[in-house]
Amino acid sequence: SALTKREQQISQHRATIVRLEGYETFVQTWESDKASLSEQLNLATQEVTETASRAVKYMELQVSRVTEGVFARRCWNTMRRHLLEWKHAAVVRRRAKRAA
Repeated sequence: SALTKREQQISQHRATIVRLEGYETFVQTWESDKASLSEQLNLATQEVTETASRAVKYMELQVSRVTEGVFARRCWNTMRRHLLEWKHAAVVRRRAKRAA
């Protein structure tokens, strides 16, 4: 009975040792995973930041193109309107000369 009790204690101790070794392995794995994840997170953050800044630059470029386009269109429309007015005025003058 005393022997079986001793054997029981030994097997419990062995189980505890195995469990502790398991915990130790888990902690080591967790530490390396944590370092790896931290590195991945930094890379991802950097990538997102770069992508965001590229997107902002692209949007700024598009906005400037659009505003330049709008400006150019306004200039063109104004010029066209003036040309049409001058043409019309010339036609009116020609008609007036013919009538006179």
